[in-house]
Amino acid sequence: MPVAVGLAMTMPGLPVVWQGDEFGLTGIDGEDSRTPLPWSSIGDAAERIALYSRLAALRSHTPLAEGGLRWLHASGEAIAFAREAPEGVLVVVATRSAGAVDVGVDLSDASVVVVEGTASADSSTVTTGGAAFAVWSLSGATAPAWD
Repeated sequence: MPVAVGLAMTMPGLPVVWQGDEFGLTGIDGEDSRTPLPWSSIGDAAERIALYSRLAALRSHTPLAEGGLRWLHASGEAIAFAREAPEGVLVVVATRSAGAVDVGVDLSDASVVVVEGTASADSSTVTTGGAAFAVWSLSGATAPAWD
């Protein structure tokens, strides 16, 4: 779930969270899906609500609100892209399984904005220990020279 929510919050467009998504609620039809939120059992969903809140906070970064998208990697197990704006660049990596992804840009001086799961960067290679979602903010206000 962290990978899916992270992608929804970092891809272009408006992320949509339907009432109850953050609680993990399900419904089998339209009427069943219109039940009130179970505020009395918020403790059961506190971790998921914190996840949604933490990942929604990413939208405060200008590249996610106003920037373009540059694909860096795409495979059956992982995607990586940059969100670029004059105010900065964010590099996003999302994986379904453990592995290494070459994003084509040096992340050694980048600051980690958020990591869900296990992910680390060594130069331009991001290594994950399983399903993971991670975002790095590149220093400086201009996009790097891409390979």
